[in-house]
Amino acid sequence: NAFITFTPAPGVTITTSTLVRSTNQTDPGFFGNWIAAGVTQFSFDVKHDVQGPVFFGARFATPANNPAVNATSFQSVAAGEWATVTIDINPNSPQLDFQQIDFNTLFSNVGNIQLVASVPPTGGPTPTLINFEVDNIQIIPTPASGLLLGGLGFAAARRRRA
Repeated sequence: NAFITFTPAPGVTITTSTLVRSTNQTDPGFFGNWIAAGVTQFSFDVKHDVQGPVFFGARFATPANNPAVNATSFQSVAAGEWATVTIDINPNSPQLDFQQIDFNTLFSNVGNIQLVASVPPTGGPTPTLINFEVDNIQIIPTPASGLLLGGLGFAAARRRRA
């Protein structure tokens, strides 16, 4: 389990915060050509202690980290409960905002992923400690499935040449 602790500065209202940032250098299994790998969903489990519901999402970007697509789960997560957030990866998904880049350009070259939370205002000038737990981050199908399919295609091509 990964614990993420976040404390807003006094008097600052936080509405969206980045929880996890990962690049193709830190976690290469999550990056590259998701279209060729057959990725249809991105999901992660979350738990928090914020008073009030929190909405979670993600930001997917190219290796340069811009342009990007913001993804919203449309699912609120109550405090103290584990929930799985799932984002459909397809060009018609209402969860994905394609204002900066088109589906094929981005998802054929994913290089950065950020998990984000939309947190209700904490109220008051005193900093509030907010804890998030994130677990089971995955793309579906898994990279191993795509590699298996790719390996089978390579073996078939090699057999035809022989």
